[in-house]
Amino acid sequence: MKMSDEEKKVETEDLIGFLARDIGQKIMQLYGGKPEKIRKKLDDTVHILELQNRLTSIVLFTMGMKAAVMGAGQTVGSAIASYMTLCCDVAQKIKEFQSATTLQEAKNSELVKMLKELFEKTGLGIFELEEFEKDKRIVVSVEECVESAGLPNVGKKVCYYMTGYLEGLFTVFLGKEVKCHEIKCVAKGDEKCIFEIEVIE
Repeated sequence: MKMSDEEKKVETEDLIGFLARDIGQKIMQLYGGKPEKIRKKLDDTVHILELQNRLTSIVLFTMGMKAAVMGAGQTVGSAIASYMTLCCDVAQKIKEFQSATTLQEAKNSELVKMLKELFEKTGLGIFELEEFEKDKRIVVSVEECVESAGLPNVGKKVCYYMTGYLEGLFTVFLGKEVKCHEIKCVAKGDEKCIFEIEVIE
């Protein structure tokens, strides 16, 4: 029996959600220092240039794919954040972050410390909280961002996956709908990539 477009969409969303949760679990194992070996014969690491080649090809040369790449990042980010809330005793860390009223309080929160460590252990980049306006906006920087580190100045922002990833993380961590925008990018000649996360009222 032929599936309707709606049934195909639901099946695809279920599969994406399943894969995002599975990958999220494995990433958290990596964060915890006990990663599961995935490949039997080869090492599990892939050179950053190979990843950048794929992501920039999709974003820069394929029309309409920016939203898809951001959506993929958002799905994985929210899956990882949700998994963290279940397995890493993060509930108290989230409450502490949500109750912060100043940039310094937010920076010193255990959740931000955990995010910094997660980003570095997984090779995503060097995460730093730059600005914090409670219930309004958060600005973060990602130095040596996996998507753009070492790229020449092409005059375009290219970190669409990271944009979605941060949106997914902070939607879960703040318990509110957020929208993330990349405002500076190494591929646009900036020193580091900077992302603004706005809380949607």
